[in-house]
Amino acid sequence: MLLTAEHPILIITDLNMPLGDGWELLFHENLQRPDLPFFVITALPLTSAGGADRFAHEFIQNPIDLDALLAAVRHYIGAPRGADASI
Repeated sequence: MLLTAEHPILIITDLNMPLGDGWELLFHENLQRPDLPFFVITALPLTSAGGADRFAHEFIQNPIDLDALLAAVRHYIGAPRGADASI
């Protein structure tokens, strides 16, 4: 798996993907790297999320509020120095 060789600072994934399983990724990474910020984006209602909201640092439902997503990213990893605040 690519993540074994890489060291991401944040993961954003969907639960349902055509070529992967967001649940498996979420639970595996939560066990391996519990401090790694993990955002789940899904169209599923919270009651159908299978507990993913308890493991994700952020649980974001579609349609995505991009301003809220960017604020959450900044919260967990910070904004780069000199970065435009509107990014």
